[in-house]
Amino acid sequence: MKYLILISIFLVIMLFSSVAIANSASISIATINNQVYTGQALSLGDTLTFSTIVPKLIGREYPMIAVICTQNDTIVFTQLDQLNASFLLGGYSSPWLDTGGTATCQADLDAYSHKGGNETVRILSEVDFSVFG
Repeated sequence: MKYLILISIFLVIMLFSSVAIANSASISIATINNQVYTGQALSLGDTLTFSTIVPKLIGREYPMIAVICTQNDTIVFTQLDQLNASFLLGGYSSPWLDTGGTATCQADLDAYSHKGGNETVRILSEVDFSVFG
């Protein structure tokens, strides 16, 4: 009987562990300028891709990546795109390209949907990084 209880407890723990793993989201920098990202410094004009883990989404939600870069609390660059997109830091036209300088950036893995005529956004995961101008 003790073994049956222990096995039951073990199975319950494994079930909840797998649910937690299956529902966890993540985002990280995968490549910089088509090379594997290994923590090297990032610069204005670099092109990034991201590696993501997307949990089961709700209803009609769809995943997107949003990159936002700021200097002194002022947004100088944003890009919203699909998971397989490349992100050119600074884009082709932005205040950041005009001024240069270091920016603090954040990439969010988001779940977008439309509900009752309104767009909804859930942040699933995020990664912060600095970029030199």
